[in-house]
Amino acid sequence: MLMRYWFILLAMISSPLLGQEDESLVGDSLVLGTSAGATFTQIFMMEKTRFPPDAAGYDTLTGKGFHQAFFGQGDFNAGALDSIYSQKTYPLLSIELLGDDQGNVRYVAFLDPAEERKVIWIEIEAAAKAGELMIEE
Repeated sequence: MLMRYWFILLAMISSPLLGQEDESLVGDSLVLGTSAGATFTQIFMMEKTRFPPDAAGYDTLTGKGFHQAFFGQGDFNAGALDSIYSQKTYPLLSIELLGDDQGNVRYVAFLDPAEERKVIWIEIEAAAKAGELMIEE
């Protein structure tokens, strides 16, 4: 059964388990909800167009370091995720707490769309509030 309760996901990522190296949500799946239009408003497709030869790796078991490994160097194309991705399940690569220059922080999930050089970027809280992210029970 699918639920739209964003607080469940927030409770999961806020749990102490996320910080432990031996336990992780990586490999679990997230289900995208629906978009109000042709594209999502809080979910984006990121495509890496240039990979430097000395690009860093990340821990694939915990997802730790994914953001730096994928986005740290190189060039990217980015855009709002098309609605054709609605109501489909994607494996979780990482959940990271990201900050900006003003000191604002938020959780971002990275999903594997099974398309070479691409990753789905989800602003978790905003996407859940907008009904764009669902939790599989």
